[in-house]
Amino acid sequence: MKNYPILISAQQVEQRIVEIAEAINAQFKGTSPVFVCVLKGAFLFFSELVKRVELDCEIDFMTISSYEGQQSKEIKYIDKDFSHLEGRNIILVDDILDTGKTLHFLFAYLQQFKPKEISLVTLLKREGKNPYNIIPLHFGFEIGNEFVVGYGLDHDQKFRNLPYISKM
Repeated sequence: MKNYPILISAQQVEQRIVEIAEAINAQFKGTSPVFVCVLKGAFLFFSELVKRVELDCEIDFMTISSYEGQQSKEIKYIDKDFSHLEGRNIILVDDILDTGKTLHFLFAYLQQFKPKEISLVTLLKREGKNPYNIIPLHFGFEIGNEFVVGYGLDHDQKFRNLPYISKM
């Protein structure tokens, strides 16, 4: 496995996940939200986050893709019935808020199921580049334009297993 420079250490990621979970526990106290993981990139972040959530919650998953290598391409997804989300608070968990194109698509897709509210939580948020003006409820770290891998993020399906965020 190639060694790329560490941008965000495993310890920093873990600490930030604890902080986000604590904030979610306080904000959603007394509710039963549905956490929806955007696969594949968010799976590690999602797993560590929901382990720390102390709410009566449900979890669900959806698969979507918009990258080939380092290039954003057309959005591809698996159609799924989320009718159980009607009237519920959804906490959508994704790996990165980049341009917002994919998340804009996901918000529109989930709205058809008439949820009470959709909140976004991402591990990373790219500075600048968000023409859809999507604002996450919480995000772990803001990064620049470097292409990153690790902690679920990949390059051609590789490097997801790194316990830290690395720039290529």
